[in-house]
Amino acid sequence: GSIVKDEAGFIGLLEDENPGELNEALLETLQGFGTWDEVELNGGLMCKGDVLDLGLGDAIETWQDGRRTPLLGSIDHPRGFLTLFTAPPSQLNLNTGERHMEAKLPFGKSLRMHVVGRKSPEDIPWSTVASLNLSTPSLNDGLGQTLEKP
Repeated sequence: GSIVKDEAGFIGLLEDENPGELNEALLETLQGFGTWDEVELNGGLMCKGDVLDLGLGDAIETWQDGRRTPLLGSIDHPRGFLTLFTAPPSQLNLNTGERHMEAKLPFGKSLRMHVVGRKSPEDIPWSTVASLNLSTPSLNDGLGQTLEKP
């Protein structure tokens, strides 16, 4: 039979038993399971799931390619009545590790996200996003969400 343990139970099992030598393949697999990405929308709604594509073009994708730390972002949207007529573009600030990038968000751009509990990925307009926290990417390319169907 099999045993089902929560995280604390699993740690207790490892402390009580002598598991032997560290299995590097298992460690690499476990490091591949990241946490959910979080996208906070204006008004405070938090979407949790997997961000599949930032939708900002190749330069941003290349900049964050190969990162091994979370990607944090904040968006500064122009506010006020007059911005209806002369709104400058929203300002995006991205940080990962020691790298930092600022960019202006063109009108109409969206990120692609598979929100937990929803059947399929959806586009979330950047104009509705307040901040984002993208988890550390999987070390294993075969784990996690992809845009391709199996």
